[in-house]
Amino acid sequence: KDAIDSALNQTFKDLEIIIVDDGSTDKTVQIVKSYGNKVTYIFQEHKGASAARNRGIREAQGNLIAFLDSDDIWYPHKIEKQIEAIRRTEAGMVHSARYHVDIIEKTPPLLLPLYPAKSSEDLLSGNTTISMTVLIRKDVLLKAGFFDENLRTTEDYDLWLRVAKSEKIVFTQEPLMECRFHSGNISDVAQQRYIDRTRVYTKMLRDKDKR
Repeated sequence: KDAIDSALNQTFKDLEIIIVDDGSTDKTVQIVKSYGNKVTYIFQEHKGASAARNRGIREAQGNLIAFLDSDDIWYPHKIEKQIEAIRRTEAGMVHSARYHVDIIEKTPPLLLPLYPAKSSEDLLSGNTTISMTVLIRKDVLLKAGFFDENLRTTEDYDLWLRVAKSEKIVFTQEPLMECRFHSGNISDVAQQRYIDRTRVYTKMLRDKDKR
């Protein structure tokens, strides 16, 4: 509900909000239906985050795409400021700073990334992340390909590397969203993340693209 509310409360109002329910067994459907026609609800059998995001991309009617996981929230000016950045720079994708908030331990919010990513070299350095803060042109997504549904984690890293091969990426220093973490977050699965990142690098070598 917090995630949906943060999308509805954007200062930029010309939004299509698509919720892909990836086989949930909680009260997601009841919560979403309480919003009526303000959102579009799609249910699919559980296939993982990549498949859910790909379904949303395919269903979207707009020419710009943003992603919001169920744990996270956008700040009110998130979309407006990122649209301004894309128009000003003619970039294919923009990402922003974000706060990481541990909702269990209640530790002080952590401001990330320490180093912004503006190229494939930045991404490959290992010192930076883009996460799901992006606003990206739909034609760029279609050109780069969708999220790899064979990856259980790091699917975003894999896609941003492909985008960075041919598109300009810009970064906004102002934190525009809050990523909330707890013990159930998939990003905590360190071993799987290591395996999947190895697969990403193997794909790059197979394609003879070492950028």
